[in-house]
Amino acid sequence: MRAYQQNLSSLFLAFVKNADVRNDILKWIGDCLVENRGKNKEWSSHNPLTAYLFVSDGFLLNLNLVLLNLARPFAEPYSPKLLKINPIYAITQNENVHLRDLHKDTPMIVRNDENVKEKNDQTAFNFITEIFFMSHLSYTSSVYRLHRMLLKINEELSQVQQAYQEASKLNGPNDENVQRLEQAMEKGLTAFLNIKTVLNEPFLLELSNALFTASCSWLVYLASLPEEVDSEETMKMIRQLPLATKPNRQLSYIPEFIIENITDYLTFLGRFNVQLFESLSSVNEYVTLVLVFMGDASRLRNPHLRAALAEAFEAILPNKQHGGGRTLNRLDRREKLVAKVTDIYLNFAQRDEFFAAVCNDGMSYNEQLFPQAVEVLERIGHPRERIDAFLKLSEHIKIIAAQQKEDDVAYDDAPDEYLDPITSTLMMDPVMLPSSRQIVDRGTIARHLLSDQTDPFNRNPLRMQDVIPQLELKQAIEQWKSSRQRPQS
Repeated sequence: MRAYQQNLSSLFLAFVKNADVRNDILKWIGDCLVENRGKNKEWSSHNPLTAYLFVSDGFLLNLNLVLLNLARPFAEPYSPKLLKINPIYAITQNENVHLRDLHKDTPMIVRNDENVKEKNDQTAFNFITEIFFMSHLSYTSSVYRLHRMLLKINEELSQVQQAYQEASKLNGPNDENVQRLEQAMEKGLTAFLNIKTVLNEPFLLELSNALFTASCSWLVYLASLPEEVDSEETMKMIRQLPLATKPNRQLSYIPEFIIENITDYLTFLGRFNVQLFESLSSVNEYVTLVLVFMGDASRLRNPHLRAALAEAFEAILPNKQHGGGRTLNRLDRREKLVAKVTDIYLNFAQRDEFFAAVCNDGMSYNEQLFPQAVEVLERIGHPRERIDAFLKLSEHIKIIAAQQKEDDVAYDDAPDEYLDPITSTLMMDPVMLPSSRQIVDRGTIARHLLSDQTDPFNRNPLRMQDVIPQLELKQAIEQWKSSRQRPQS
């Protein structure tokens, strides 16, 4: 298979090296990707005509591998060749752009659509720029789509298996419905294993990692540029966070799907190939990307993408229950990783809601881990003022956690309509889910959407921006809480 993919890539490389046909090849690739973008839409999985309207998944996967191979010469973190990528390509609308309609994609930050000059720029873009954006779009149309399909099949398999077990107990293994469920389960399992095997192909993962680590360093470079500066002569690693300058306007040219591809790759590895993290030479580029964008709405406005970065970061971190202790011992500069994690906490420490959120989320807060982190920081000679700030933060979180335990006791007799139906805890910010009309706490549904973008009550598609705030209920809960508070002595 690898020999076939390399031969196919060599064929395309020969084409693009020929100046007489390069333009035609790039136009064909661009048209192919644009015309098949509909395959990635939600409706396509339910449309029986999809197989006739679009090319096959195998075709898009092979095209993705070809483009990843073409990107390999510049797909290296902090490579000088990355400076040749022109961000204006994504918003330019003329015959020099072979990948049409990128300007219609949602950008990382709000774009000034009045700037017509850059849209109609007649610049002829270089090969590196074209391949960079084409590689990312092909990943979105192939690997990203198959990962979503894999998760959906996994969920459906769980439901069919449960139905099969219940039907077998009631009717026995020879029942017609039980046998039909067994066949559906075998068919679903076959599809699941096929897709999982394809997505775990080592060559695909290797090339994807090369592109994404390079993309991380390039995005961080753009984020660190002063507001009106288009480029600098070299790409430098960031030395201090948070970034003090205003966002560079070029971030408004970059489509969100580039960040989505990176988070998708990391979450896939976290779910289906944890061992690969042991073989990666470094995760520094991924960690830096998270540090720069996750807590900065001015550089990445979509809250769901910032939440996806948090999920991706969780995939990078070792998990002792799954042998993560061994992974941590093999990571280069593991102490510096701890320092970066503590910096994430400190960057969010200016927000009051952060403290309550940490205490409410068992994945983020473990009281015993704070002194262990301080020991590591002191051992590696982390700046004293940062260590003291982290100690102060940990003490503050401990106080908030103790207060919340007292509140839980005081509010344990709350009316049912004030309780979140999923967690059975008092809601702080109730919202209604548009399709099921169920009312849940905003924090609960936000955590749910990190891993499953559906309504938990009816499985319909759901986005965080679609939930409906319940202001009257929130006010009623606040009044009830006030009536339950003990007077200060």
